Amino acid sequence: DVDAMVATFAGLRTGQDVDAPVPRRPGIYLAGGFGSRGFTWGPWAARVLAAHILGDPVPATGESCALTDPARQVLRDLKRRMI
Repeated sequence: DVDAMVATFAGLRTGQDVDAPVPRRPGIYLAGGFGSRGFTWGPWAARVLAAHILGDPVPATGESCALTDPARQVLRDLKRRMI
């Protein structure tokens, strides 16, 4: 939910630290954009996504999840004042 993210994390534009959960739309999941690495990353992403959907422990580190979170691009653009 980009509009809610921009409202929640507006302080990133001015260099403030914002410690808030990322607003998400319920029931929407996506695994894509693997390109030529699909055979490598696809099964890993499927396990992580299934764990999120079922509420199970995620079989990945917090750092790995943060690096692959789609919200990272919106947060990056806020920090760069692109949105």
